[in-house]
Amino acid sequence: SGGRTALMEVAGTGHVAVAEVLLAGGADVDLQDSNGETALIKAALWGHGDVAKTFLDAGAQPDLRGKGGMTALHFASQEGHGKVVQPLLDGGAQINLQDEQGYTPLHHAAENGRSAVVKLLLSAGARSDILDNDSQTAVMKAEASGIGDMVQKMVLEQQ
Repeated sequence: SGGRTALMEVAGTGHVAVAEVLLAGGADVDLQDSNGETALIKAALWGHGDVAKTFLDAGAQPDLRGKGGMTALHFASQEGHGKVVQPLLDGGAQINLQDEQGYTPLHHAAENGRSAVVKLLLSAGARSDILDNDSQTAVMKAEASGIGDMVQKMVLEQQ
């Protein structure tokens, strides 16, 4: 089980109504499993924006860190889940937090070729000049994933 809760399991299914029942019954939205992951992180990984919003509305802390120092926004950005990225940003997630590799959510989106999420993060104020632990910017990561020209253009448009 790894310390997973019923709320974490529901996060993976996308069932908002069940999540609401568990929350109304007193489920702790910020409990972490053995990997440090919360129900919000699970919703981010699985791309369930409505469930993520439900957790945020119930007081979930958006910047709790799971495996590798990653937050829900890091995971959603890595997986390309724009439907989760937006509620996280609206819920106060810090857009430029760095994980243990020095990656910001923008680094994760760029490295994985998630162009729609890159655009969303840049338009929300993500900094493209932050260096990771290997002295790489998100633009450098984008070039390696084949979306460098598009990201470079978006960065220039943001200036």
